[in-house]
Amino acid sequence: MAIVESDPLGQRPDLIHLLKKGVGDYVANESAQRQLHDTEAEIVAVVGALGSGKTTIVDLAIPDGHPRLKKIDTVTNRNRKDSDPKGFLTANEGITLESLSDEILRGDVMNYEVIEETGTIYATRPESMLGKVAVGPVATNCINQIINAFDAGRQRFVYLLTDPKSWDTQIKRSLGERHDSVKARLPETVNSLEFALDNIDLFTFIYNEHGEEGLQIAAQRLASIALRDGDHHSQPIITPAFVEETLESMLSHAQNLAKSIH
Repeated sequence: MAIVESDPLGQRPDLIHLLKKGVGDYVANESAQRQLHDTEAEIVAVVGALGSGKTTIVDLAIPDGHPRLKKIDTVTNRNRKDSDPKGFLTANEGITLESLSDEILRGDVMNYEVIEETGTIYATRPESMLGKVAVGPVATNCINQIINAFDAGRQRFVYLLTDPKSWDTQIKRSLGERHDSVKARLPETVNSLEFALDNIDLFTFIYNEHGEEGLQIAAQRLASIALRDGDHHSQPIITPAFVEETLESMLSHAQNLAKSIH
């Protein structure tokens, strides 16, 4: 199903471009940051390529009502999709380009990302991260925003890997079903994989084999990391050589896909 924007790019390209340019330098305002510092909030940010399973694995790892973990809720100006978590706020709940951009320009959100080709904005409000260890998908461009927002040692980053050939097949199939939205996300995916290769030491890696069992194993690993629960759900397959090889192969597939549709 194609993403339908509540405020398409064609209506406000100037505002979308301004927000996109500001992603790398964004810092939340003092009031927003104080909410996190005063409660000693902690975050586990889940990063990965398009279609790597970030949202699905977070949903499996963090059931509603968990005593120590909570899912990060996202605010976006696009329409709701069937796969969106319950806590998402979308255009269907009244979020517009203007209202969300005002929050960003005031510095009220903790982090945000812009998909310039479609005019879609994703942001996180500070109250979504309060009270427990917050776990959720984060765009690669938001990593510095997270580092700036949280005290040292209270931000951790997990990167999802998956089988490159299976992933390539999945993305090609998705291109046929929702071409425009997938095409718009491919530059972000290339950037994400390049960043991971250049910053391997920043991440703890999880391998998602897909299928019901593979998703459950990845979710158990994520929950274990978030709870600082040692290696009870370790994945022996993940060696430094395996991580580098998988990232390089996924990056090659992503670059070839991006070239083929432009």
